Amino acid sequence: MKLSDNTTIKQVFSDSRRDRLEVEIGDAKQKIFYPQIKIKRWDNECNFSVRLVNNDPDTARVFIEGKKVIWRKDKIEAQVYPTGKLGEESSGLEFEIILKEKPTTNKLEFTVESKGLIFSYQPKRTQKEKDRGATRPANVVGSYAAYHETKTGDFSPLGGKNYKTGKAFHIFRPQMVDNSGWKVWGELSIDTKKKIQTIIIPQEFLDRAIYPVRHASGQTFGWTGKGTSLTGIDNKIYANKYMGAVGSLSKISAFLKCDQAGGLWKFALYKESDDSLVAQTAEGSGIIDGLSELSAGSQSVSEIDYLISVWGGNVLNDPRIYYDYTSFKVWYKASVAYNGIYPTPTISWTLEDFDLSIKLSIYATYSIVAPSPNFTHRNNFSGYLAFIQQYIRHRINGTTPWKNPDGTLL
Repeated sequence: MKLSDNTTIKQVFSDSRRDRLEVEIGDAKQKIFYPQIKIKRWDNECNFSVRLVNNDPDTARVFIEGKKVIWRKDKIEAQVYPTGKLGEESSGLEFEIILKEKPTTNKLEFTVESKGLIFSYQPKRTQKEKDRGATRPANVVGSYAAYHETKTGDFSPLGGKNYKTGKAFHIFRPQMVDNSGWKVWGELSIDTKKKIQTIIIPQEFLDRAIYPVRHASGQTFGWTGKGTSLTGIDNKIYANKYMGAVGSLSKISAFLKCDQAGGLWKFALYKESDDSLVAQTAEGSGIIDGLSELSAGSQSVSEIDYLISVWGGNVLNDPRIYYDYTSFKVWYKASVAYNGIYPTPTISWTLEDFDLSIKLSIYATYSIVAPSPNFTHRNNFSGYLAFIQQYIRHRINGTTPWKNPDGTLL
């Protein structure tokens, strides 16, 4: 790891063309190094940059120490470094601010720029959530989930990108710690319209802290693609609305947690227009804390609105599905005893908003539906190969007509 022209460092966390994740530390457009990070998701289709506002006239010293990029002044210091194991769901990036003495204000400010993302604040649990046994970790209350503003799903078999749940990253609630180990929660606020991010540190903590104070900004960016809260799906059917794709539905995936071996679950796809069942998956079972991928056969789908649903049961309070608060609405069907067979031909949904709206950590994978060639000479291998080549060209540019090996149009 080294500075490029003394202004930036680039680190790739995922080199996949379909799910690229790159971080730029510093600002490539400037002549000097600034304490800034820029997160680029899906080959820079979406990005987010955040820069510390600091008017201290002291000259900063910039250097690299192990995996840390350090920007150091007399009274304040910024460190950027990866957390967790690269490529794992729990990995992320820390943008740490260290206060070496008591500051004149209890606010840290950062300028922000964003493209193609929606930031959703994660509040305390509502009474409805508590009644249903939903859980939300302490470092999630007061945090922000960042999602692609329009896209969800895995389109990689169609030559597109794998957005999974559409979640780009998560900015967790800040927690500061002084030199004696005393920890307090801070308050995080992101205003993309005003292009400002603010961290408020409790004044009493700053007055009594033993300096230096670490994690003053508490900016932990998690690369997780799943939600950060959990709610039970035992004998309940939940669904979110998503736009489909022209192709074939090959599988449905969801981030689940089940602590009991007897837990069962299935996923399904319904048309939003008439609530008719399109496809349901195979059944999942057992202990899990992560991604469950279930085959949905090869049902043809199109570019219309669908409801992707999850349903479970067989044991009390398990399984559960991960979710975040967002602007997505949730269709909720209560008291449906799980028997492994989705309601058909239609289902009657009750619109449920949890006092707000939530986004389930569930998505579909789409694949190509290849036409069946009407071969005149079915054993003509060269003709079959030419047909396959035509089909691939058509998928790439959408203009090549499809022909049989004998030259006739399909």
